[in-house]
Amino acid sequence: MQTVYYKGALVSYMMDIRLSESGLTLDDLMCYLYVHFDYGREHISNADIQSVLEDLTAEDWGPFFDDYVYGTTSIVLDAPFEWTER
Repeated sequence: MQTVYYKGALVSYMMDIRLSESGLTLDDLMCYLYVHFDYGREHISNADIQSVLEDLTAEDWGPFFDDYVYGTTSIVLDAPFEWTER
């Protein structure tokens, strides 16, 4: 069973996995956002995050955001996440 409660964490995890393919981590993204958006004082939109991801990785993150951030595409849970189905 997938709930909205799990979605943010799982999308962040998937983002981290994809960033690792470029030699980066979710921490790198968070640090970049923190510094470039006035230490958290400026509003950061989903579009801002997507734009930064595309700048950092030189990849198109549009389909990822369309499916998992804005859309309702199911997130397939692998064995390590079976505990979430309880």
